[in-house]
Amino acid sequence: MRVDILSFLATYAIPLFAIGSALCGAFVGGLIGRSNDKQKRIAELKREVLLESLDNAYEFEDAMRDFTTNASLGGSDPEADAAGAAALERALELNKEMRRLRGRVAVVGSQAIVDSFGAFQTATDTFMDECARQINTDGIFRGEEAQKFHKEYAQALDKYVNRTRRELGIRRSVNAKNERRTDAVQVEALSQAQ
Repeated sequence: MRVDILSFLATYAIPLFAIGSALCGAFVGGLIGRSNDKQKRIAELKREVLLESLDNAYEFEDAMRDFTTNASLGGSDPEADAAGAAALERALELNKEMRRLRGRVAVVGSQAIVDSFGAFQTATDTFMDECARQINTDGIFRGEEAQKFHKEYAQALDKYVNRTRRELGIRRSVNAKNERRTDAVQVEALSQAQ
């Protein structure tokens, strides 16, 4: 009986070991493949969320620029008043969208991105509060008085944009508005190069 077991093991041990190793390798390979796919999906989600947040930040900046340009005329031009009101309404909607995105950015972004986004959101709120304070006081927006708040907002926006661009793999800082619009193109080119 003992000889039968030893002869069975001597005959079939190597093929059984090879089959067991192949099955184990296939199982581990499948796990690694799924892990790589999951990491790619997470990286893609991160890219999408960060690019969406940048697009919204740029749109918000455009809306606030339109508002401050038109509102500074202070009631002397009805068309400017209407354009300023429309820009402010758009800015308020975009601000709500940015608040919604804050949670998504917090999930996918690094701590530096989350902190700079929070600083940007705080500066945005402060600037919007100053605009509301002026308008509620006497119905006139005074751009000169809001410059301090606008400067803090612009610095926070630039810091957030540049940190996010670095995390997306774009090393150059942004100085001109027309350069900002190419974020998605640059990120796509970097993704394809990898």
